[in-house]
Amino acid sequence: MTSEGTFVLADIGGYTTFLSEVGIEHAKEITSHLFNGMVKLNQRRWKVGNVVGDCLFLYTDSRESPDDFFAHLRGLYEHFRTSIAEIASGSTCRCGACDRSGDLALKFVVHTGEFDTQQIAGRQELIGPEIVVAHRLLKNSVPLREYALLTTPLADVAQASGLPVSPGRDEYQDIGAVEYVYLDLQPVREAFDKKLPLKIGTTPPGGSDEWVMRKIFEFYKTSYNDVRSRGGKVIFVSYSDLVTQFRDRNADILVPNLAVPAAALQEASLGRKMRILPMDEDLLKYLEQFGLSRGVIPKGSYKDVVNNDRDIPTIAMANTIVANAKIAPADAIYQFTKLLLANVDGVRKVHPAFKDFDPKDAVRLGNVPLHPGAERAYKEAGLLK
Repeated sequence: MTSEGTFVLADIGGYTTFLSEVGIEHAKEITSHLFNGMVKLNQRRWKVGNVVGDCLFLYTDSRESPDDFFAHLRGLYEHFRTSIAEIASGSTCRCGACDRSGDLALKFVVHTGEFDTQQIAGRQELIGPEIVVAHRLLKNSVPLREYALLTTPLADVAQASGLPVSPGRDEYQDIGAVEYVYLDLQPVREAFDKKLPLKIGTTPPGGSDEWVMRKIFEFYKTSYNDVRSRGGKVIFVSYSDLVTQFRDRNADILVPNLAVPAAALQEASLGRKMRILPMDEDLLKYLEQFGLSRGVIPKGSYKDVVNNDRDIPTIAMANTIVANAKIAPADAIYQFTKLLLANVDGVRKVHPAFKDFDPKDAVRLGNVPLHPGAERAYKEAGLLK
C-alpha cells in the first residue's frame, strides 16, 4: 500500500577525497560520528531510510509546516557543523582525518511523492519512482558546495527559510526534466561560525515571560551566561521598553508572553522587520511538561510581520481565575462559574484573546485543581464527569 512522503537526503561533500587521502580507520570513525549525531538529533522526527556511503536517507510520512520543516533541516546542518568543529578542536592525532574534517561539506536534496516499502535481507527499504528521482537529484547542476535543493512542490519550505531562493532545472535519462529551487547554506554557516552576539529581551524575572524563556534555553541546553560569554546581552525590561529596544536595534530577539494580538508586537514590527519564530514539535512537547499548551498565532494577526501569511505554531498559557478553596465560599464560586458558562458570548467580548473561549477548553487546560464550587458548575453543565 503506497503512502505519501517527503524524502530528505543529507549528502557529505568531499567524502571520496577525504576517504582516499586520510587514514581510513579515523575517516570511518569521523563519518560515523557525523551521521550518528544527525540521527540522534532526528529521533522522534523523521525516519531513517538507510545510509549508503556518504549519504543519509531520511523520510517522513507526516505533514509539517514549512517553518517547522526548514527549522529542522537547519538544525541538522548546524549539528553537522558543530560536530566538525568539535572534532577539529578536540583532536590531538596527526593521522590527517581530524585535521581535514573541516574540508567536509553538507548538502540536502528534498523531494516528495508516493512510496511503498519492501523487506530485503531483513531490512525495510523504500521503493517507488519518486525515491529514484530523489537519489538522481544528488547529481545536479547547482553551482554551490553547501545547499538545500527542494523540488517544486516544496517551494514553500524554501520561502519559509528567509534565505535567497534560486530556480534550477536538470534533465535525467528515463525521468525527464525536474524543476527545483535551491538555497545557499553559506549564510547559515557564516552565522554559525561567527556565533554572532545576540541581544535577547524579555520582562524581568518573576513573571511568565522570563520563566518561559528560561525553559526554552533549558531545552536547547544553553543559558544566559552562554549568551553573555559570546558578547551578547540578556535584557530584562517592561513591554514598552522592549518595543523601544527592538526598534532602536538594542535587542535582536524578544520573548514576550502576550495575548494575540499584542499591541507591543504590533508596535515593534512597525519600525523594523520582524519574524515570529515557529516552535518545532520537540520544543512544544518539552514545554507541555510544565503545564503549558500548544497554540497557534493565526495568520493575519500581525500585518507587518514578515511571516504573517501563515499560522505559526507556538506555546500558550491559559488565563486562570484563582480562588482560595479555604476562604472563598463554594456557593459563591459555583454561582460565579455558572454565570460565566451562561454568558459565553459576553466573555468573548471582554478581550480579543477571549474571542475563541470555549468552556470545554477551560476544563482541559486547567493546570491546578478546580475549586469545589467551579467543579460542581462544570459537572452540571456536562463538561466534567
